[in-house]
Amino acid sequence: MPHTIIVDDFLPRTASWAGIVEHNIFASAGEDDSIWAAIIEKAFAKNFGNYYRLVENRTVAIDAMRTLTGAPYETAWHGDEIISEIMPNAYDEDQLFKLFEQRLEEGAILQTQKFNGPYASLGHGLSGGIYTVLGVI
Repeated sequence: MPHTIIVDDFLPRTASWAGIVEHNIFASAGEDDSIWAAIIEKAFAKNFGNYYRLVENRTVAIDAMRTLTGAPYETAWHGDEIISEIMPNAYDEDQLFKLFEQRLEEGAILQTQKFNGPYASLGHGLSGGIYTVLGVI
C-alpha cells in the first residue's frame, strides 16, 4: 500500500572546525551541488527507521531501485567461504563477471552492496555501502 514520507533538507553533516570543510556524511552533493540523492536517501532512512538500517538491511538496494525505477531485479550472492556455505548457489568471481557482462549488454541497472558497515574496507579502495556498476573490464 502506498504511503507518504515527508523529509526536509536538513542533512547529517560533519562538523566544520580547524579549516576542515563540512560535508554530507552519507550521500554527497552532485557535481552541480544538487542534493536530490541525499534527500531521497533521507526518505529511505526515515522509512527504514534510520541511516544505519540502510547499511544493515540487505534488501535496501533492491527496495530503493525498485521504488525509484519500477525495474525488475535479481539477487546474485558472491563472497568468501562463509557466504558460499550459507548460499550454495553463490557466484564465484568468473561467474559474477560473466553475469555482469550479460546484464549490462541487456541494459540492466547493476548495483553491488557491501554489508560490513559504511566504513569497512573491501581491500580495493571501496568501503561498505551501495555502488552502481557502470561497466566491467
